[in-house]
Amino acid sequence: MSNGKANLVFGDTIITLRSLLTAPAAPPNALKKKMRQLGPEAQKQLVDTLKETFFNDPGWYRDSKFFDTEPGKKDLYDHVVGRTKNFRTYVVPWIDSFLKLAGSRILEIGCGTGASTVAMAEQGAIVTGIDINPQALAAARDRCALYGVEASFVQGNASTELPTITRHRQYDAVIFFAVMEHLTWKERLACIRAAWELLGSSQFLIVVEAPNRLWHTDFHTSFEPFFLWLPDEIAMDYSRFTHREMFKDAFRDRSEDEPTRKERLARWGRGVSYHDFEIALDMPASELPVASAMWDFHRSSLLKRTASHFTKRRRFSQILHSLKPSVHLGFFNPSIDIALCKP
Repeated sequence: MSNGKANLVFGDTIITLRSLLTAPAAPPNALKKKMRQLGPEAQKQLVDTLKETFFNDPGWYRDSKFFDTEPGKKDLYDHVVGRTKNFRTYVVPWIDSFLKLAGSRILEIGCGTGASTVAMAEQGAIVTGIDINPQALAAARDRCALYGVEASFVQGNASTELPTITRHRQYDAVIFFAVMEHLTWKERLACIRAAWELLGSSQFLIVVEAPNRLWHTDFHTSFEPFFLWLPDEIAMDYSRFTHREMFKDAFRDRSEDEPTRKERLARWGRGVSYHDFEIALDMPASELPVASAMWDFHRSSLLKRTASHFTKRRRFSQILHSLKPSVHLGFFNPSIDIALCKP
């Protein structure tokens, strides 16, 4: 035991309990063989594309020197390769465990610059990506071309235009990857309802990386404990006390009207919880048809299941679950990563 952290020692190798438990199950070889890599030149082309399109938004990236800072370098890495790597490692094996990606028709709402789109398309999924941001879609198209995969992209607002965009089309799954937290409350409800209506029996609504508003720490927007528990007005006023460089000055200017400030806070990202689905689908939370939860999938081994009971994450998750035991445990993790199967 060192510095309050549990370690396991094998020979000369020290493995922290945290790293053991958070390590995902290794992707099956059949999936790994299909994962394509970008060489240095292609990565440079993708960086240039992102800077010319998605990062060329003064509302988010006002400082041209941001990418020379450590947070900026990390942000750039995440957009170029990090998000695709994360999706391949954690999400693709999980989805493929209950819905074989090869040949499946996937509608990705809020596809952004296509990091997750590539990870599904290279596995043989037939992906249609929707995003409201034309600059993000331009980057997504270039990214797919660099990886040599095919996907379709549509510009539109999924909260108001989904029935029109998807008319006469059928999908095996609708996926929200790291997007639901960026929607306003009305948009969120509209998107969940529209996606659910679009699906047929035994098809899936999948939510990935939606920060859980019930969790004790905000790992997405402010990087502060208890921030997701604050009402919007308090969260905006408190933002200047947070430690995230890009966020702490976001609401110092009070000249904006309140509705505009609230929408901007939503775009930064707010929490999601089972209540959203309960309200949107008009269904008791105890009856939400959860087919799978990603956290359960990746701790499926006996060692991980046993050891996880000693982690703070697991203990807090169990406390939350004990207060609402009728709700699936997948709604009580740091982020909501669940698949609902329509009856």
